[in-house]
Amino acid sequence: MSIKKVLSLFLIFILSFSALSFASGDYNVKVTEFSHLRDDVWGNISGYVKKNTVKTVYGVKKDSYGVDWYKVYYNGSYRYLNSLSTSKSFNNIPDFNVITTDLVHVRASAWGEILGFIRKNTVKTVYGIRRDRYGNTWYRIWYDGKAGYIKKDATSKSFNTLNEFVVKTTDLTALRDRPWGEKKGSIKKNTAKSVYGVRKDRFGYTWYRVYKNSKPYFISELSTSKKLSNIEDYNVITTDLVNVRDKVRGNVIGYVRKNKVKTVYGLSRDRFGDTWYRVWYNGRAGYIKKAATSKKLVGTIDLKVIVKASTYLKDDVRGENIVRLSKSKKKTVYGMRTDRDGNTWYRIIYNGKRAYVRPNNTIINDKLIAITYDDGPSRYTRGLLSRLKQENARATFFLLGSNISSKNRDILLRMKRDGHEIANHSYSHANMVKYSNWFIKNEFNKTDRIIKNITGETPKLVRYPYGSANSRVRNLIKKPEIYWRIDTRDWATRNRYRVKMSIINHARPGDIVLLHDTHRTSVDGSIDAIKILKKRGYKFVTVSDLMKYYNIKMKPSRKYGSLKNSVGTLK
Repeated sequence: MSIKKVLSLFLIFILSFSALSFASGDYNVKVTEFSHLRDDVWGNISGYVKKNTVKTVYGVKKDSYGVDWYKVYYNGSYRYLNSLSTSKSFNNIPDFNVITTDLVHVRASAWGEILGFIRKNTVKTVYGIRRDRYGNTWYRIWYDGKAGYIKKDATSKSFNTLNEFVVKTTDLTALRDRPWGEKKGSIKKNTAKSVYGVRKDRFGYTWYRVYKNSKPYFISELSTSKKLSNIEDYNVITTDLVNVRDKVRGNVIGYVRKNKVKTVYGLSRDRFGDTWYRVWYNGRAGYIKKAATSKKLVGTIDLKVIVKASTYLKDDVRGENIVRLSKSKKKTVYGMRTDRDGNTWYRIIYNGKRAYVRPNNTIINDKLIAITYDDGPSRYTRGLLSRLKQENARATFFLLGSNISSKNRDILLRMKRDGHEIANHSYSHANMVKYSNWFIKNEFNKTDRIIKNITGETPKLVRYPYGSANSRVRNLIKKPEIYWRIDTRDWATRNRYRVKMSIINHARPGDIVLLHDTHRTSVDGSIDAIKILKKRGYKFVTVSDLMKYYNIKMKPSRKYGSLKNSVGTLK
């Protein structure tokens, strides 16, 4: 046989083998989190695989939501694994460098045995990431020829840790020798200080290292602002007759009537801790007390109601009767007020003047719906807020404490300013029924503190991760639990069209819709649905306003879902 024939046969063999290998289509994926194996797509659970396990894929099936499921081999038979919990990249993350911001212990695993330590300002390369059961992030590094773990909180991706910047104190601020350490002095309000370093305490709060009299001290980030001007101009409405003074607690130079809108140009605090707004009055600066104002200019929306029984209109909450309204009379509600017993009253206009009526004497003749977003804030939340403002829609955001930082605190302030509701979704998104009483309380108390430190208000509502709670959990937290009727399953489909259709096909007045602002498809799909539902006459309100409009007083430890289109009835 000639050499040419031998080479030809060899080439044919190689090509045939390559074709067979390519046709098989087998490839490997890496599991990115603890995952269940099922006997079919969304079938019975028949096993599990741990995080970072490599599995070979022998086939792919799609479920009804368009999500891929991988056919893998497990204990002698085929099982199905959700593709959303896998990655085709076998490196967890691209390698990157961090610098230690303090003396750091190196451990054999997250919270494992201590292998040694790394000094402050040492640069290390990160080869992977893990999370512990408390939601803390750990970096995998190389230490003395073997893998080790260091806590993310003790590192920085900024290699110039002493990159100076200036902050302004927003209150009388304590100087401490270390975070939460002994008080060594104080800095007056509105003092600009250069920051020479940053540290985080055990609660995740940020502290700035500053100098005074050539000595280093720490001040809390919460009492500073990177914005050197006091505040942005914004409007408030007076809730009572308000005296205008020439300075804080100074001489009275005039007054502003109730329900007048004023623009705020600055803030001051008096020696008793009360906040005063600087406003413009008759061509000069004046001060009014914050306690006599509200940032909510109207009661969210104009609501149409029908009087269901003959009832009196009153000149004020619990005031004198003005006129008797006949049954079936249609009126428009322009706002709400709450009396001293917590009862809600609708504000309407009668003969050009304000009048008040109780909701239990009316039937809502409007389509109200509450959109809710879980797990934020995320990189998509700022854009979502802008788009909600364009549509004049209000939403409720159930936030994770672990996702809130100094870099996105402006998002929470904007939510509050735009009339959205901020609620608690725990700190680390753990399944609460599996954990101890201490862990459960800490998850929600920690998030409450973080939100209050930014917005000045403690969240009143809670939604438990995965909607999972029992009587033990509810009695520990003692807040109204908000459930939903429309579950878009946006986290599973990650499909803009499916998210939109799941809302508009099932929407009805009084519904609460579950979404997540951590996916672009969820944001886009929900805005698409809002535009369509607006054309159908729907109005979008917060969960608390939805309950108030339906005259429902929410109680601690109770679970609330969607409402029927009649006052006070739960579905």
